[in-house]
Amino acid sequence: TVTGTGPGGRVVEDDLMKASAPAAPAMPPGTDQPLTQMRKAIARATVQSKAPVPHFYLTREIDMEAAEQFRNQFKQGRQPHPSITDLLIKAVALALRKHPELNASYAGEAIRRYERVDIGVAVGMEEGLITPVIRDCGAKTLEAISAESRTLIERAKQKRLQPQEYSGATFSISNLGMFGVDNFLAV
Repeated sequence: TVTGTGPGGRVVEDDLMKASAPAAPAMPPGTDQPLTQMRKAIARATVQSKAPVPHFYLTREIDMEAAEQFRNQFKQGRQPHPSITDLLIKAVALALRKHPELNASYAGEAIRRYERVDIGVAVGMEEGLITPVIRDCGAKTLEAISAESRTLIERAKQKRLQPQEYSGATFSISNLGMFGVDNFLAV
């Protein structure tokens, strides 16, 4: 079954090597889009945060009806009002203050427990994802969290964040509920 390429059509060693080598899987046709600097940084940070650290995932459904009613009370009396994400930030901050062992990260030979709750909020943009950080959420009111998150998200969309404003989160939140997503695992 091997076609020879040697003199007179003889099978030579190179023919056998080529015939026994596994065929490389063909890439489906497509167009490569070069990465922007932002997407390169996101890819590096994502790989760095995922690869060396043990992960575990938990899922729990939560009835948000009471939270939505609480939010509607704000809508009636105040402009602007907190978003669902703002409520999640405050709830997570309270939970992390109550359970500080969860406000921690793997640091090589140790587990680093953070004194403050600095929550990163994932913001999707055409160029990629960025997570502006709301500092010291555990000590802030819902109103303060809402105002700060609104400002940071707007500045992120305008590409006006400084590096210190999107680095150093002790916990991150991604909310895709507005897209009808029931469950996802963010890195």
